Amino acid sequence: MKQRLFWTAHSALLLIALVLPKALKVPSLAPEWDAFDLLGVLVPDILFVIVAEIAVLAAVTHLGPRAGQRLAAAWGAILLPLGTFVVVEHRFFLATGSLLDWQLFWHGLARLGEISGVVAAEIPLMWWCLLVLPLPVATAMALAGWREGARQRLPRGRPRWVAAAGVVVLLAAALLTPRPDPRLVLLRSTLPVALARQALAAAKTDLFGTGDVYLDYDLPEPLALETTPESKLVNLVFIVLESVRADATTPYTPALDTTPFLAKLSREGMLVQRHYTVIPHTTKSLVPILCGYGPDVRQALTESVPSALPGPCLPDLLKPWGYASAHFQPASRKFEQRKVLAQSMGFDLLFSWEDIDRARWESPNYLGVEDRAIIGPAMDWVDQQKGPFLLSILTLITHHDYQVPSTFEKKTYPGSERWSNYLNTIRYTDAFIEELFDAFDRRGLLENTLFIIVGDHGEGHGEHGRKGHDAIVYEEGIHVPAILWGPAVIPHPVTVTGNRQHQDFLPTIVDLLHLRVTAGKMEGTSLLDPVDDRVIHVSCWYRNRCLGRLDGDDKFIYYYNRSPNERFDLGKDPGETTNLAYTLEPEEVDRMVAEMKAWKHDRQTLYVAHQAQTGANVFLWKRPEPQQETDGRFKHRLEVLGYDPPLLRRGDKATMVVYLKVLGALGWHRKFRLSLADSAGHVFPLRFRSIEAKHPMYSWPVDLFIRDEFTFKVPAGAEPGAAEFRLYLQGPRKVDDKVGGSEAEPGERYIRLEVDIQE
Repeated sequence: MKQRLFWTAHSALLLIALVLPKALKVPSLAPEWDAFDLLGVLVPDILFVIVAEIAVLAAVTHLGPRAGQRLAAAWGAILLPLGTFVVVEHRFFLATGSLLDWQLFWHGLARLGEISGVVAAEIPLMWWCLLVLPLPVATAMALAGWREGARQRLPRGRPRWVAAAGVVVLLAAALLTPRPDPRLVLLRSTLPVALARQALAAAKTDLFGTGDVYLDYDLPEPLALETTPESKLVNLVFIVLESVRADATTPYTPALDTTPFLAKLSREGMLVQRHYTVIPHTTKSLVPILCGYGPDVRQALTESVPSALPGPCLPDLLKPWGYASAHFQPASRKFEQRKVLAQSMGFDLLFSWEDIDRARWESPNYLGVEDRAIIGPAMDWVDQQKGPFLLSILTLITHHDYQVPSTFEKKTYPGSERWSNYLNTIRYTDAFIEELFDAFDRRGLLENTLFIIVGDHGEGHGEHGRKGHDAIVYEEGIHVPAILWGPAVIPHPVTVTGNRQHQDFLPTIVDLLHLRVTAGKMEGTSLLDPVDDRVIHVSCWYRNRCLGRLDGDDKFIYYYNRSPNERFDLGKDPGETTNLAYTLEPEEVDRMVAEMKAWKHDRQTLYVAHQAQTGANVFLWKRPEPQQETDGRFKHRLEVLGYDPPLLRRGDKATMVVYLKVLGALGWHRKFRLSLADSAGHVFPLRFRSIEAKHPMYSWPVDLFIRDEFTFKVPAGAEPGAAEFRLYLQGPRKVDDKVGGSEAEPGERYIRLEVDIQE
């Protein structure tokens, strides 16, 4: 009886970890669920637990005492990673209404330092206790498994037959149970199996393979502008509103008093009735707003990679006429590589949280300080300008978790506390914009400045069972306010109709300033032009979660077969409450899905092709032929094919060319480490430069060959003679990956590249 206790307890714990969170999700995903729905969702987990426990018990029985102990202990310890992931996944679901998959989990884990504020804000004390709980439980089960593993025997006779009969019954139940509600499709697979599939898929490139198509792809001609006799070179000020949805502002919901100043501007200037983001994520939105072309439709933030943008942005386009440019934000420049993005866009100055006298200002938001902190520094910069300027401001207070400074008087709005807090942050932002306008007015700059005020994306508060923005292409996630104000170029009120998008600002500025395009082609459509028959596309930020298509009032959402497709008539149903997908013929659905996927593929191909074609002599499409071949690899991520041995003299600079093949996604925090071991056994860590400065590893496409150049100084104290470079691949938390290959020693964490040091 005692020998069965470990397996019984482990089965029960495993079953609870898999079944309970899934059962709790069913009512949220399918409010009209019934017993058949629950059975169809839970049977795979019950089957998995029974089959897995029997398989491990059989293996323990036949492996022998010592190996059986190890396997039983490891099986007990599996509760730690599984239990931790289950707690994180369910908390993520409660916070966002979306399911956490492997790729998103790994993306967050690699950037844990950046998102720690979000995590801390969303995990109360009880959930921290639940996160800690798997550690003692798994430790106790591992010790119990070690004690019992050497004495296990498969039960004979009746227990075997009972277990086999149970499996047969469950299999029959799984096969005969009616199909559950289609909204529960993602819950049908048991979690370990789903994670394994997702991890394998995450190791592949987002595009279907690699090939010469990226070298043959015709990159668009870079845009170039020129002035005309009618040109008005006014100042440009972009105010990008963090997480502000259109219907939370007064111009779009007059009964709501959140933004009276924006309402005034909309009555005097240009109001865009239906303006949409491309991807509801800040970095993905800044590119079309400030560059005039769409972002890369992938979860990876490739836009924040040096030299990754496939065309010039407004700061560079306007430089020929003396425009100075600056980007101000009260958040950290380190978040999502904002410093690199600003530099790539051509801004002369980036002012962020790191530059602010933070002792003077409150930090109600975990990403930075309150927005008013940047008004003084921004106006100081404006005062220094002798000619026209481009000023970009990204606000912060409206970001999760929706807190305002203690000095700001809050109002109570009907609805949840979360919604009321959110509306108060929008009230604060409206006051911030009015204060900024007052600063321009005192300097006499209003008459010669065009202000473009736009939301980067919206924010969901549970309207469709989802919160946040990254996975929401309903109106609350993608419909944002857009107001242009500038008496010099918009002398009369204008209301813009039709479906518009972020990339429309560049052609609008070209029209309003009376500039002329001399090369290239603009992707967007000017807000001054009609767009009656225009179709626009949107996408979730999360990988392969959803695509959206808007054609007039007709909106179609595709969920990659994870959930039922949706169709809405926005003219009659602006709240998107009635799904009309049943009115579509299968052929029409196939046509629209193919169109959306083609749009996504084109956006991805543009960025990959730009990287491949501008990264000449770095990204190779054919297997290279190094002077010295080697057989070494860093796990499943990177293979070292060989190198060109450099000429080494003590104290001199040298460059070694190393050829690599990308086997899997490398992530945000991986980088090389290099040392030199001389003939006397001395090991010298080397400081070096490589292509990573312009092409970080996380931007390396899978299946491509890489030509990397390591430039360094040979240590003066190195002994002449045979030596070796030791190449390490450093992962998160500065831990080196293990290596494999015929030339690697067991347990080693570096690859040897043999060289000679001359006198």
